Amino acid sequence: MRNFACLILLCLTFSGYAATQVNIYRSEVALDQEQNEDQARIQGMENVIIRATGEKDAVDNPVVKKALSHHRLYLSQISYGQKDDQKIVKMQFSAKQIRTLLTQAQLPFWPEKRATILVWYVEDQNFQRNIAWENVANANVQQLKQLAEKRGLPLIVPVGDFDDITSIEASDIWGEFLQPIRDASERYHPDAILIIRAQSDTLNWKLYDQTPEKLLDISVPPMSGSLSGDDDLSQLVDQLTQYYANKNRVVVAGQSSHSMILNVKHLNRAVHFFKLEQALNQLSSVASVDTIQVQGDEVTFRVHLLTTQEAFEQELASLNLIERLPEASGDVSLGQPADDSQTEQSLPSEETAIDGALTNPSLSEERSPEDSTEKKSVNEVDAQTMNQSPAAASVTVLQYQWHERPVSEQSDNAQTGSSQDASSLN
Repeated sequence: MRNFACLILLCLTFSGYAATQVNIYRSEVALDQEQNEDQARIQGMENVIIRATGEKDAVDNPVVKKALSHHRLYLSQISYGQKDDQKIVKMQFSAKQIRTLLTQAQLPFWPEKRATILVWYVEDQNFQRNIAWENVANANVQQLKQLAEKRGLPLIVPVGDFDDITSIEASDIWGEFLQPIRDASERYHPDAILIIRAQSDTLNWKLYDQTPEKLLDISVPPMSGSLSGDDDLSQLVDQLTQYYANKNRVVVAGQSSHSMILNVKHLNRAVHFFKLEQALNQLSSVASVDTIQVQGDEVTFRVHLLTTQEAFEQELASLNLIERLPEASGDVSLGQPADDSQTEQSLPSEETAIDGALTNPSLSEERSPEDSTEKKSVNEVDAQTMNQSPAAASVTVLQYQWHERPVSEQSDNAQTGSSQDASSLN
C-alpha cells in the first residue's frame, strides 16, 4: 500500500508538467437587444473556429462561411443562464463536426493540449512597482486572462500567498533576474514563463518558452516585444496565440469522409463541365468538389458535404443544370480504374470535346468571364483522389445527366450576339 501511495504521488508530481487540456468547443455568448439567439449561435461557432485554429481570420474562409449558416448541425448541446443581469447562451459544439469542417476548409488545427503559461505581471506606477497576484483584483490582469480564454491560451497568475511574497520581489521581475524567477515559478509547474512590465502606456513583454528548470539555459533565446495603446493586451494575446498555434498546429491530410459521388452524363461540351463545377462549388451545402474521372461525355465528382444528402439534392434541383436519372442510387464500391492509362486521363481542353475527339476549330468557344475565375484548369485531374488506395470504399453515388437548357437561356445567348447554330450548343 505504501508503494502504491508513493506511485500516486510520483504521478501527480510529473502530471503537473503536462500541458493544459483546453475545452475549445465550448462557447458562451451574452444576448442583448441588438442580437437574437440565432446570431448568438453563429458568434458562438465563430469563437470555436477561432479557438480551434488559433487564427482570427479563419471565420472568413469560404467553406467556414457556408458552414456558419448551418450552425445547428454543429451544435451538440445548448443551455441558458444569467450573468451580470444578462441572458447567456451556453453552447457545446461537436468536436468531430468541427474537426471535419476544418479539414474540409483546409485549415490547420491547434490541438486541445496546450502549453500552460505562468504570467509575472509588474506595474510601475508613481515610481512604485507591484506584482499582480491572483488573489488581488487587477483590471489589466483580468482583461488579459479573459482575452486569453477566448483564444484558448492557458494563462495562470501566481496566487500571491506567503510562499510567493517571500520568494520573489517586484525588482527581481523588473530586472529580469532569472534565478529568483525560476525558484518562484517551480511550484506552478508551467510550460512557459511570461514576464510583463507595464509602465505608463507602454507594455514590455518577454516569453521564455521553457520550463523553470531550463530557464537559465541561455542557448534558448526568449521572445520579446513592446506594445502601446489601448489594445496592447489584445495585441499581446494575438502574438502569443499566433506563436503557439503555428508551433503546434496540425494540418490534417486528405478530405473528410462526409462525402458522396456525383456522376453526370451527357456533358457534351467543355463549357458544360466548367459551368457545373462552378455551380457545385457555390452551393451552400458543399464544402469542396474534386473531379475524380472523365470518360467520354461522363464526369464523376466527389462532393464533400457540409449538410445532409437531402439538402444537397434539393440545391441540385434548384440549379436547373442537371436532372436525376431514373436509375436508383445507393452504396456502391468505388475503386481504382482497372486500366492505369484511364487513371491518367486528362480533362478535355477547351479545344477538345469531352468525348475525347478533337472539335472543329470553328466550333471552339471562348470561356466566359465567370469561367475564368475557376481555380482548376480543365486539363487537371485531382492527383490526391487518383492516388487513393486500390482498396474500394463504400460510398453513395448519385446518377445525373446534363439538363437541356430552357428556351429562355437560348434566347439570352442569341441576344448576346452568338453566331453559333442552336443545335451545336446542345
